[in-house]
Amino acid sequence: MNEFGKVSIDGPILKKNNMEMIELTRGSIFCSCLTMAFADALIDMADKDLDYLIIESSGLADPSNIGEILGGVSQNIDSPYVYSGSITVVDASQFLSSYEEVETIVKQIECSDLTLINKVDLVDGESVQLIKEKILQINPDTELVETSFFKEIEAILGRDLAKGKYPELRASLNTPENKPKTMSINFTENVEKEQLKSFIKAIMKSAFRVKGFVQSGESWWEVHGVGDCVDFYETDRQLEASTLVIISKVGPEIIRTVDAAWKGHFDISMKMVNG
Repeated sequence: MNEFGKVSIDGPILKKNNMEMIELTRGSIFCSCLTMAFADALIDMADKDLDYLIIESSGLADPSNIGEILGGVSQNIDSPYVYSGSITVVDASQFLSSYEEVETIVKQIECSDLTLINKVDLVDGESVQLIKEKILQINPDTELVETSFFKEIEAILGRDLAKGKYPELRASLNTPENKPKTMSINFTENVEKEQLKSFIKAIMKSAFRVKGFVQSGESWWEVHGVGDCVDFYETDRQLEASTLVIISKVGPEIIRTVDAAWKGHFDISMKMVNG
């Protein structure tokens, strides 16, 4: 499980479903900053009695060098992994406005053997058709599946999507030099959900993603913000302080943007944490 920031958000969500995993944070697993840790994790997992190993990489990951990484790992384990393929999940509500802006989206589709066009319930048929055309322009060989709330993972496991081929080996776009800045904000006071939603929307033009766990009312909520969508899901996950992780589009300038938006929405204090 790969998180771009240093605070784990998705990991605890999966762990409550009794999934065994190794979490790698603070960058993409395909970046030189984490490649060795990723390889070590693959070697450790090879000692377990596994049927399948699913690698959930960061949404900003460029998997162009996965073949090179697995090749190196295979020299250090008794039974080499069999690469079954790369799956890319496309957000139908965001793809047309973001694929030209975020180069790693194109790289993921270039490497993809199966592309799930998710959230098709949020867009019209014309948009879905345009999304398909754009994806196939990038990778004519990828298999396309339209879905919402995809749950048919059993239909994928066991299939040889890659047909014995790794993606074409290229240098990954994920490097320490171009790694987006990540930060988190922590606050202990209870906030209103609608007020928090307004704050998140105010900073989204400067952020790829906002996610975390916050307390509002009598409950704790899992929060996800991307594009113009902000969603809340009630959770039993509780932290010492409400925490939001922000992945910046604008580098360190995000600090000023977040500070101004927070002061414009709240009279309570919060703490910014780098990474």
